[in-house]
Amino acid sequence: MIGSVAATVGLFVPTYFQVALPSNPGNGFALDRDGTILLALLDPDDASAQVVRYKVEGKSLVEVQRYDRKYEGQLEILPTASGLAIVDYESGFVGMFTKSGKLVWEAHARFPNAARLDAYDNVWFFFNSGNVAKKTADSSAVEFILDSDGAEIDTGAPSDIVPLGTGGFYLLDAAGNVEKYAPNGRKQHIAKHDALRMIPAKSGGVILYSGQFVHIADNGTKRVLWDLPASIDRNLVKRISVTPKGSLGIAGQSSDGRSGFALILPNGLEG
Repeated sequence: MIGSVAATVGLFVPTYFQVALPSNPGNGFALDRDGTILLALLDPDDASAQVVRYKVEGKSLVEVQRYDRKYEGQLEILPTASGLAIVDYESGFVGMFTKSGKLVWEAHARFPNAARLDAYDNVWFFFNSGNVAKKTADSSAVEFILDSDGAEIDTGAPSDIVPLGTGGFYLLDAAGNVEKYAPNGRKQHIAKHDALRMIPAKSGGVILYSGQFVHIADNGTKRVLWDLPASIDRNLVKRISVTPKGSLGIAGQSSDGRSGFALILPNGLEG
């Protein structure tokens, strides 16, 4: 299904197509920069998860690669320029792999949440405690982010994070507050907007998802970019994946939770 939505602020109208997914994307979903889709498939015998890569052919997916390693729980699949990072939210495994599936490095984090990549392919996440951490290729273990006094940053009740290449990050909390943290830990309040997900914007600032996509600039200015098509149940959307060039994958589960669908926006929301 190909279409566009005219009720969009500005001149750019996003174009999208829809594909069926063979599994519930809530277990793990990512759109890679080459247009392939990565999914976590559950083994019905032991409920372990395995990552599988698909290419898009028309409205269907064709399997092109199956990674050997199996995981315990829901996954965050994070494609990189040379491979992919995997975070297993249940076991705490954090690992970086080549495209062929060779393990480059691994670490462990105790119950990480909302794992994301920065511009240098460092893996960032936060914990229920409100602390933020990252794992770099050069570090032997997960490193907590510190403020200017050398104390671990405590963000309160985080719900999503967008790390920046500078070492700072944006944070969305459970109350809908969007904060920007400088590399030294200084916090700046940007805006308040209830949302389920936050992704980076090519034009600066962040894009929040709450059934519609809203751009929020660093000065707090809000601009509606796009509403999901009326045919899509917003409550079924489980994962959103954005590539470095801004291509967007919006994945939802079927009503019975056994399969899913994905809306692919090749040019993203900002053209």
